[in-house]
Amino acid sequence: MSQIISFGSTVLEGTGKRGMLQPMEPGSPYYLVNAGGFNIENRSGIKYRFNEYLRECMRPDSDLNRRISEKQLWCELGHPPQYYWEWRDGRIVQTPITDVFQWIHRLRTIVEANVCGSIRKIHWIMEHGETGPIYNKIEVRPWGPHAELLKESLADPDMNTAFSIRTVTKPQKLGDRVREVDYFTGYDLVMEQGMLNACKHRTAGLEQFMLTQLSQAPVEMTATVDEVIYVCEREMRKEAFQTRFAGTESHDGLVHMIEQIKKTYRHTDKVQMRMTNSLSVF
Repeated sequence: MSQIISFGSTVLEGTGKRGMLQPMEPGSPYYLVNAGGFNIENRSGIKYRFNEYLRECMRPDSDLNRRISEKQLWCELGHPPQYYWEWRDGRIVQTPITDVFQWIHRLRTIVEANVCGSIRKIHWIMEHGETGPIYNKIEVRPWGPHAELLKESLADPDMNTAFSIRTVTKPQKLGDRVREVDYFTGYDLVMEQGMLNACKHRTAGLEQFMLTQLSQAPVEMTATVDEVIYVCEREMRKEAFQTRFAGTESHDGLVHMIEQIKKTYRHTDKVQMRMTNSLSVF
């Protein structure tokens, strides 16, 4: 006698829901979806602490709220990979990012070709103050070159759309389980969320009823604080960098971040660099 074994999602089991998330208003392209948060351990056991910088992000005059008020907060398809493409010897090749400076810039940059959505508002849910779990919900709509992927995922009840926060964090010691956010880029549409609740099937409002990493491992770079400062300042002095970035908001923000790191964490300005490929500072 043959047997059939089936595997399926148990996220909505026993809830009476089918996984259909309705737009926020009839005819609206925007959906309200869970998108992670702070003071919450992710599935790797790492916690992003709510700190003074994130407190500033909530203020009306913050850089994050400026991008929201200007309707220019975008969602990329996938977290930035640890490589970039370049034309070499007549063909396009994949080049690994092994430089901390390059990695910081990529984390802070939205690549137009990767955009899949527009975010018009972030909701900060702080039921237990600043020391308890702080959840984010985002109002997001499909938009950009990969809009159709996000649109189909949100509309399909059998697909559990997932988001992940993208940040640059302060340098830390190897093995530290707490991250200190230094720059909040936004949110990415990912294959599987780092924080368990950051997905469509765990969002209140499925079918209009309210409820009362193969996980992609985090890509990180490892370096000492002094090495980070040395590499960043070396690259920023190069003529090619000045020509490309000088005077831009991204450049000014990076300069400010490096100065803050120097004031708080620097131990020595004498650094000896050795060629290695070590990527868990940011």
